[in-house]
Amino acid sequence: MLIRISFFLPILLWNADLSVAQTHLSLVENINHILLLEKTNEGAQLIDVRTDKEFLKGHITGAKQINISSDSFVEEINKLDKTKPVILYCAVGVRSTAAIEKIRNLGFPIIYNYIGGIRDWKRQQLPLVKPD
Repeated sequence: MLIRISFFLPILLWNADLSVAQTHLSLVENINHILLLEKTNEGAQLIDVRTDKEFLKGHITGAKQINISSDSFVEEINKLDKTKPVILYCAVGVRSTAAIEKIRNLGFPIIYNYIGGIRDWKRQQLPLVKPD
């Protein structure tokens, strides 16, 4: 009987450790400018992951800038409302895709990636916010 208990105990502990190690990964969906407008109207949080300089040259209305290259990127993203979806965009979609990998396990219900970014936004002749 003692042999059986010592045999099963490590298996139970291993299973317990496995369940603790599991994390929630957000769903990810690539979207275009039409869906970006739709999702922001529904309350999604719009995040521009470009640099300060790029952001000041023009950004999408309602966007909050959180630079992916910043040391505080994940900390700033963590301050967002976790009950709402997030839309990430950059210049063309490369940095926003990289940003997804950094935040995918933070608990957002879904993360949208605006493929084409500001370049596509301009191509669609949609308005940009620029400082006066």
